[in-house]
Amino acid sequence: MERPKVSVIIPVYNTQKYLRQCLDSIVGQTLREIEVICVNDGSTDDSLEILKDYAARDPRVKIVSKSNLGYGHTMNTGILNASGEYVGFMESDDFADPSMYERLYTEAVRARVDIIKANYCEISGENGENADPKDLTTPDRYNKVFSPRDQTWVFYAAMMNPVGLFRHAFLTENNILHNETPGASHQDMGFWFQTMCLAQRVLFIGDYLYMYRQDNPNSSINQKNKVFAVSNEYQFIFRFLEQRPDIKSWALPIYCHRLAGSYFYRYDMLAPEFHLMFLQRFSEEMNRAQRRGDLDTSLFTTREKKDLELIMRDPAAFWRLTDGENCCLPKEEQSMEALKSQINAYEAQIVRLESRLQQGGVAPAQGDSSLISVIVPVYNTEAYLGACLDSLLNQTYRSIEVICVDDGSTDGSPRILQQYAEKDPRVKVLTQPNMGQGTARNQGLRQAGGKYVYFMDSDDLLAPNALQLCYEAAEQELLDVLYFDAASIFETPELREQNTTYETYYTRPREYGETVSGPELFCRMEADGAYRVSPCLQFLNRAFLLENAISYPAGIVHEDNVFAMKVILCAARASHRKAALFTRRVRASSTMTGTKHFKHFYGYFICCLELQTFLYGKTYPDEVWRAVLRQWKMLFQNTISHYRQLTVEEQEQIAALPPFQYEMFMRFYLPYSYPVGGRELQEIKESTSYRVGRAVTWLPRTLAGGLRCCRDHGLFYTLGLALGRLTHRGAEKDSE
Repeated sequence: MERPKVSVIIPVYNTQKYLRQCLDSIVGQTLREIEVICVNDGSTDDSLEILKDYAARDPRVKIVSKSNLGYGHTMNTGILNASGEYVGFMESDDFADPSMYERLYTEAVRARVDIIKANYCEISGENGENADPKDLTTPDRYNKVFSPRDQTWVFYAAMMNPVGLFRHAFLTENNILHNETPGASHQDMGFWFQTMCLAQRVLFIGDYLYMYRQDNPNSSINQKNKVFAVSNEYQFIFRFLEQRPDIKSWALPIYCHRLAGSYFYRYDMLAPEFHLMFLQRFSEEMNRAQRRGDLDTSLFTTREKKDLELIMRDPAAFWRLTDGENCCLPKEEQSMEALKSQINAYEAQIVRLESRLQQGGVAPAQGDSSLISVIVPVYNTEAYLGACLDSLLNQTYRSIEVICVDDGSTDGSPRILQQYAEKDPRVKVLTQPNMGQGTARNQGLRQAGGKYVYFMDSDDLLAPNALQLCYEAAEQELLDVLYFDAASIFETPELREQNTTYETYYTRPREYGETVSGPELFCRMEADGAYRVSPCLQFLNRAFLLENAISYPAGIVHEDNVFAMKVILCAARASHRKAALFTRRVRASSTMTGTKHFKHFYGYFICCLELQTFLYGKTYPDEVWRAVLRQWKMLFQNTISHYRQLTVEEQEQIAALPPFQYEMFMRFYLPYSYPVGGRELQEIKESTSYRVGRAVTWLPRTLAGGLRCCRDHGLFYTLGLALGRLTHRGAEKDSE
């Protein structure tokens, strides 16, 4: 029998739902000279019966059945049974373009490469109908043979083994196999790293040939409980480097950088209950590497070094800093020690906030100079979505991309998005679990490629000439942000009667047409009562957002307050046009009109804290500070007002807040939540209104004093002093 050109290895474990689609895509390949090695890893569903059906009909399909020993063992079994000139891998819940292996094999033979890879699409849906194309690298790097040792950027391309072919002799000569640890995951990482270190000739092509499923709940990418799998895999990689000192001499910096990056990525993917133990393992491993002289941080950015230093010194502090509402300490640990660790981590928090959109140290892209990226978060707005999209696609300015981020809608919104994407190539659809509007907007911003960005709500409308006017003004004046006005429409007459404020709320009393700095424009608008936080009234330069690390706080409502304040205070060039280019739909059950719950209180509370963090260390003229503090006072008062409206059960949720948030609320917010009267001076001083005043002025007093102290004595002395005062106040309270 003639040797197959390609051996396709398919590891199979309980994937009966997707297996036939996968196998159909392989046996239907235009390259006929293949063998299909299906390794059944002890499946308990009907997967084995499906394999037998295909093997009976196609002699190229071979079945190797074994007990459940894990992914690594399964892949190695396939490699050891392969006889093809090249070897490819296909996950049993994915599928391939019919021409994939013919295209890859032809190019691999022509270029005489050890490895060839192509682009892929992330897919979801019953038949993979939702596809999001993914590029392995930048366009200039395709169709050029290279050595990974000379082109180390390849170690930062997607770790995707199934998207390519590997020369069989290359694998066997170098004894390249997967790590075998039963029950683990991520065992493709070690294989990938070995191949990239050992290959002499590699080629990437730009075709989108592999379909990578994202919505299989049993896939390793969706498993949040395999805590230390990534650590075990990197230990396997390190053992490989130890055995090859010639490779370790140049690959160690890459290994260390990728190790830290994988830990950070995996930390975000894990279930919250595993976060602290995972960080402790991370800390132990990096400290161990440092002690043996194997920690090379030469490729780390300043932010990455700051994060790593904190984790190595105090993983619990990093945990409290980053875990948000997922962080829950035992009661005995909700102490001043927890607060002390939180404050010690404050400097690292500032660095993270300043670099939020520059993950991995990648410089912000400049973007297409004529393209406008319109970002539309979508959640259960099927009744209005079509009209919204029509208003965007019918803009007189045609060079736009409409990035729709479906935030886990449960109505017909995803179907409508897909219909529009099929009709107009300018529409791109991204999907995510329900994580909130801020997260959806951030996701869209990360995918945006335009010079300018506009955020649109999916139940509202945009005037046909809006983007044209904004683009021309922004280009002519070189603006960071252009503001404009809006009209309101009401879903029912009752809503109009109940929300009369919104009839004119988005129409400013005059035009602020001069191009000035953002802080100056802020002062003018705020003085006139014309400052509005809606991002739908802002036309933004994308490079400006990236350079200033401006994004939305994730996981809360009312996040527009933080975003808008950062934009206007960071902008060097800002202007306004008195034109109602946007139409706001006032409807029932929206964030504006719906019933207020804990999430509304918590949203305002986090906005207060986020702005305090942002304002730390800033210097503005007195008039700007006064305007800022008036806005912060309103957020503070909204926090208190919404807290008073909570039920007793909702108020009890305060106890589950992270320690820093809990301490801040209990000391500076809760005491001012209940009105008290009094006629005498002492009664006034003890009254809530007096305390509210003290709380409202606490921010400027603290900032002013803190800035002076920081200039004179340094950051850590200042934070230590703040901690001491908090402790002293607590002792005074206890003694009363």
